[in-house]
Amino acid sequence: MKPDPLPPDLLLERDADWAALRQALADAQHGRGRCVVIHGEAGIGKRALLDAWLAAVGRSMSAPLQILRAGCEALNTPRPLGPFVDLSPRLPPALGAVVHAARTDNGLFPALLDWLQSTKPLPLLVIEDLHWADEATLDGLRYLARRIGGAAALLVVSHRDNEPAADPALRRLLGALPPASTVRVPLAPLSAAAVAAWAARAG
Repeated sequence: MKPDPLPPDLLLERDADWAALRQALADAQHGRGRCVVIHGEAGIGKRALLDAWLAAVGRSMSAPLQILRAGCEALNTPRPLGPFVDLSPRLPPALGAVVHAARTDNGLFPALLDWLQSTKPLPLLVIEDLHWADEATLDGLRYLARRIGGAAALLVVSHRDNEPAADPALRRLLGALPPASTVRVPLAPLSAAAVAAWAARAG
């Protein structure tokens, strides 16, 4: 993997977070799958970090990746398996049909795991805004994250720390993640100096 330095014109004070993402991808490339959890308060820069990192990865990789990115939405009635349904057109037709059938009692989660373990090139699955996720999505991510350690795959999820709506189910998921294959990336607020630098850029 070619170096993918943190872009100073886009991000400030995210060097350690950038390095954690980069190391997790390197581990996945060597068959040690990882689940990366990016979290912080609303507006702290989770999406900006992911945007910049995924763009850098796309430019710097000598070998191709499958980058699949989707998110949860703040709907009054959350869509069952919403992020997976959104990604289904990019999955093999048979797996896409399993996603739409939504048989979470048997078949869907093992089928998703089998695809992550066997597909080439290496899959990088990004699911954002878990604080808005339905319980079926959280169950699926829990199933995948607890088994991803032996796969050449990377799962990246993000959530707000200060969003109470999905708190119990989301906390159960986060508490069930295996430490050996989980990388937690807590985003800290920017310093006064960084805020001043952004203000100066904005005029």
